[in-house]
Amino acid sequence: SENWQPHNRGRRPPANLPLQPYGEVYDDYVKLAYVATTRAKRSFIAATYNYDSQGHELLPTPLIAALPTENVDGDDDNQKIIALEESLTWPRLEAASEKEMLRTRLDEYRMSETALLCFLDVTRGGPQYFLETQLLRLPEVSTANMAHGTAMHKALQMAQLLINTNDFELSAVIESYTKTFEAQQIPRAETERYLSYGQKLLKQLFSQDPQPLMRGSLPEVTINNVLLGAARLGGTLDRLDTREDSLIITDYKTGSPLTSLTTKDQHKAVKAWRHRSQLLFYSLLVRGSAHYTSKIKTIHGQVFYVEAEDPKDQIRRLAIDYASLDRMTRLIETVWRHIIALDFPDIRHYPASIAGITKFEEDLLKEDPLHG
Repeated sequence: SENWQPHNRGRRPPANLPLQPYGEVYDDYVKLAYVATTRAKRSFIAATYNYDSQGHELLPTPLIAALPTENVDGDDDNQKIIALEESLTWPRLEAASEKEMLRTRLDEYRMSETALLCFLDVTRGGPQYFLETQLLRLPEVSTANMAHGTAMHKALQMAQLLINTNDFELSAVIESYTKTFEAQQIPRAETERYLSYGQKLLKQLFSQDPQPLMRGSLPEVTINNVLLGAARLGGTLDRLDTREDSLIITDYKTGSPLTSLTTKDQHKAVKAWRHRSQLLFYSLLVRGSAHYTSKIKTIHGQVFYVEAEDPKDQIRRLAIDYASLDRMTRLIETVWRHIIALDFPDIRHYPASIAGITKFEEDLLKEDPLHG
């Protein structure tokens, strides 16, 4: 259909400026439909004509046609909300149209650790959540807690750079946290609360003896274009340390610390799985980078919990063994094949728990032609 489509009749930009007017890319319609349908509080009505002014039959856009239309009997508003939440997923287009829309993005796609975990985490929507956030890049609401995590990572990066040049000043680190948090447009009440908390946390962190950061560590190390079979990988490590012939990968985390990255506590098992999986992914990134491969014999991974009250609880280390790396490699290669084919498995039959994640991973690994 050529309807429900903004038309730009203004002048085109010069040929040497590759600018695209808003509304002329199909991806823009996807985002516009998403905003329109998710802002409705009680109902959403889509209307159209049967024929256009030229007498041609009009067809509904597949974005609208794919939305659920079932009614919920009764006047129970809670039941209506539950029904909507259970059925609301981003509509899938006809396969050829979807591939054409995403072709350029897939041609240039590199899988990050965030993307992999989005795909595998059935407690957060799994492949469908991956599609919406990583390929369609639909906007997500930024919470104060997310803004705090982003600001704390930026502050620790600043601290490391200052330590490396012998110019460390706590005020500069706090200023970095403040500017990064304020730039994320969080409600004022939440901003004031977190700025006070962040300042207190940074003061406590850098009053420790010994200091949590050492001179010579590399902050925010980006590694791209690593090939793992057919999969293209990329990502950024929070910190990288060199110790003779070994490397230590450190991932910063806000929130309460885990007692172990292999905990059996079912309430913390999904969190531990995420942290463990990230370190394994980062290890494969480093191993696949020509810059580091010839310089190391062993790689170690650890999570640094910034908000741990006791310094003894700040660091949780992970023994990175070959069996775990091999399993992660096979998962990455299988997930990559699904992404490139735009083949997103239905995960509704998996429980939203660590058991569901494990079962989903095992089912994906069975697809491996060499190890299935």
